[in-house]
Amino acid sequence: MPEEERKEDAPEKDEVTRLKEELEQAKAEAAQNYDRWLRTLAELDNYRKRVARQMEALVRRATEDLVEQLLPVLDDFERALDHTPEGEEGRRAFVDGVRIIYQNFRKVLEGQGVEPIGKVGEEFNPEYHEALMQAEDPEHPPGTVSQVVQKGYKMGDKVIRHAKVVVSKGKETSEEHG
Repeated sequence: MPEEERKEDAPEKDEVTRLKEELEQAKAEAAQNYDRWLRTLAELDNYRKRVARQMEALVRRATEDLVEQLLPVLDDFERALDHTPEGEEGRRAFVDGVRIIYQNFRKVLEGQGVEPIGKVGEEFNPEYHEALMQAEDPEHPPGTVSQVVQKGYKMGDKVIRHAKVVVSKGKETSEEHG
């Protein structure tokens, strides 16, 4: 009988050995997967840091470009202020100079895609306008801009600053007085 027991134990030992080998193989595969996961995580972290640095550099460069374009306008203002006019002809020249600076400044902003918003007579739109008050105005229909207190600006589709406006109630009717 001992020989028969050995024959029966042999398949069990083979099965145990096979399962141990499979376990070792699974452990090795798990270790490889864990190592790959850690490397991928580190690569992702490095990618995020690199993209953040690139975005920071891009924003800095864009700001530098804008400031570089605005500096000549600043110089023009300084020159204009250094030469405060005397007499009527001097004042006229001063006003003309300031008007030229204003036009140059507008060109720089337009070159950056900046557009003014808020015109008298247009329909009030809360996406572009900030209503400061409503006023009776016989010249403008109700719900339209009757006065622009401060222009607004947008850059592309994004509103940079809402226009501050007075909205017309229309003209006063005699029934409201009675």
